[in-house]
Amino acid sequence: AGRREGGAEAPPKLRIMSYNILANRLAEEHYYDLYRAVPIKYMEWQYRLEGIVREVRRLKPDILCLQVCSPGLIAWTFRTMKLTLGGLFSMKEVDAFDDLERELRGTGYCGTFIGRNGHAEGCATFWKFQAFECLASESIDFSRHNLRNNVALVHVLRVKGLHDHKLVLGNIHVLFNPKRGDIKLAQIRTLFDVVASARKAHACHSAVICGDFNSVPDSPLYSFISLGKLDCSACDRKYLSGQVEGLSCGIESFLGRSKPNSLAKMDDAATNPQATARKQKTSNHWSQENLRIALGSDVCEQPSSNPGPIGSSSSSSVATHPLRLVSSYKTVSSMEPAYTSAHRRFVGTVDYIWYDVGEDGDGNTASLSPVGVLLPPSMHDLARENEYCLPSKRWPSDHMSVVTDFAIREAK
Repeated sequence: AGRREGGAEAPPKLRIMSYNILANRLAEEHYYDLYRAVPIKYMEWQYRLEGIVREVRRLKPDILCLQVCSPGLIAWTFRTMKLTLGGLFSMKEVDAFDDLERELRGTGYCGTFIGRNGHAEGCATFWKFQAFECLASESIDFSRHNLRNNVALVHVLRVKGLHDHKLVLGNIHVLFNPKRGDIKLAQIRTLFDVVASARKAHACHSAVICGDFNSVPDSPLYSFISLGKLDCSACDRKYLSGQVEGLSCGIESFLGRSKPNSLAKMDDAATNPQATARKQKTSNHWSQENLRIALGSDVCEQPSSNPGPIGSSSSSSVATHPLRLVSSYKTVSSMEPAYTSAHRRFVGTVDYIWYDVGEDGDGNTASLSPVGVLLPPSMHDLARENEYCLPSKRWPSDHMSVVTDFAIREAK
């Protein structure tokens, strides 16, 4: 029940947390490139596991969406005495999902996991089992749609004791590759189609989508999510996510240590990809196949007899999606966080919590309103963490968690 303020009953609250927790395989593979400023002891999985669980227990989310979580395959621990790459790491049987599930079960959570095809890591979603009933779930393996091997999860949850309020929840880790904006867009669009279908099928009062979208706030992909459409022909495919291949956009850039011309190129490409493409006299790097992938019209061959919904889009070069999504952080604080990820090659925002303000299949309007968000530590505080590089003694991943408190209103 809601607490009383000024004699009135406040609406009940729902806290949702999204967190890319950095799989051990990636920590090992990219240690020298991304994390070499981090003391080895802070990269150990057991140390990071304790930090992740401590943060979850401190923040007490009702729903927890994790990305880059690894299941029971080979993970990596670190040796502290050697200085060569071969000597730093040793293999050890570690199951990150089982470790987290075991730790969180005692705090009242249950959850599900989907792993990437051919890789250990994937997405996991947890919820408090005394507060929610899971009515339906769907795992999305994008490799079944020829959209690389990323994954997503969709759950339909009923809030117990709250007039059967139903919520559809999406959790995604989007492809990183900056050059494949077409695949990034297709993965996002596919998830949104599944969420929209689930909301309509189960007459859900609200929808929330969390994850690592590997796209920055001033990118065309961010505009696609927030506006519901994107004319692909007006954007350079390689800059669709705002990431810039081959240019410095990490700690050195952030601290002003890069050459001025490199920074100028990065700013131009990241904030004005159309102008950059014209300057380079390219055709925005879109082939007919790229457009088919992005738009979802006859996207790819279907290797499975029942691969799940791919969705459809408009003709020409305009991609669309069926949701009306708003960023919870922009609603509450008028802007996205200053950063959600920090390592030697990147400092910026790629993690988001979106909520749908559209109607469900029965004409009911959305019933969630964001009322609070968790901001990351200041840049001054981050500067004390291994020269701006995560993970650290205090923070167990190279991402910060994003957290939103939603007020649950009666649907109209």
